[in-house]
Amino acid sequence: MKQLQFSSVKATGKIVTVVFNEPIEQPTAGGTLVSPDGVQYNVEANQMTLDSTDTTDKTLTIDLSSDVTGTPVAGNYKVNLPVDVIADSEGNSKAISFNVPLSANTDTDKPELDDYSYTANANSGTVTVSYDKDMSASAINVANYTVDGVKVFETAYFDGNKQNVVLTLKDGAFEFDGNREFKISNVADLSGNTLTTFTLIDLFEDNTSPKLVSAKLNSDQSGITLSFTEAMDALTIADVSDTKNDFAVFVGDQRETATIESVDSTDLTNKTFTITFADALTASEFGKTITIRPTTDFDVADANGNEHKTFTSVTVTK
Repeated sequence: MKQLQFSSVKATGKIVTVVFNEPIEQPTAGGTLVSPDGVQYNVEANQMTLDSTDTTDKTLTIDLSSDVTGTPVAGNYKVNLPVDVIADSEGNSKAISFNVPLSANTDTDKPELDDYSYTANANSGTVTVSYDKDMSASAINVANYTVDGVKVFETAYFDGNKQNVVLTLKDGAFEFDGNREFKISNVADLSGNTLTTFTLIDLFEDNTSPKLVSAKLNSDQSGITLSFTEAMDALTIADVSDTKNDFAVFVGDQRETATIESVDSTDLTNKTFTITFADALTASEFGKTITIRPTTDFDVADANGNEHKTFTSVTVTK
């Protein structure tokens, strides 16, 4: 059986390329880097990627730019990857250590932002930024991006190269539409040059899921009034041409036959809707607990397209 080992190591700037003698798996754990003057850094798994240009999966690139920032101490750096970090396709693994020379930076130009765009999506939304040069792992650290000073991004990744970054907003980051300040700070290129803090104002849309806050039995017991936290998309709830129902009405343990009418004409905010029973409740039914539950067809949304999350039940007040 072939013994897993590396056949060559080279460094270009702070990017180290290691070629192995057989295909390896993408590392899921990290190791350490020790500088010539004895400083130890952590090398995380996300700093190591299989080179997509090598279809044999033998080439591993290690981005050390987030460890060795600024002008590094010139000399041999030792990379230590303990057992289970590098493994072949059969799961065989061994500890790997090697020295790699790093020299002083020659690139001193700060990176700049080439492009920015925001796309509103139901319950999330994305921001895409493009830099004018390849960036270090700091560019996909969500902590370096804020909106109105708040860390609102859930994930970040390089899209196709190390210049384009896609950021995904957390569900519920914004409760209403509004102009907000987007800010980038502490991101650096592969040579450790840091982007000048960047800010702009953009209109970010509400991406908070609506919520059914109350259900009240009408005084004549002919139906139930539903109230939501915000303006809803009426067609997702009360389209009378739609044969499905989003809500089921239960009187005790018995499902009541009910239809949803159009939006209450007196409610200009689209927050209130009426469920009308096929028949008014009897005295016996009125005495039982009445609940609203979502059906398997449940897919209501607010006016911005944010989907209402499913729920167990809401008790109807009388």
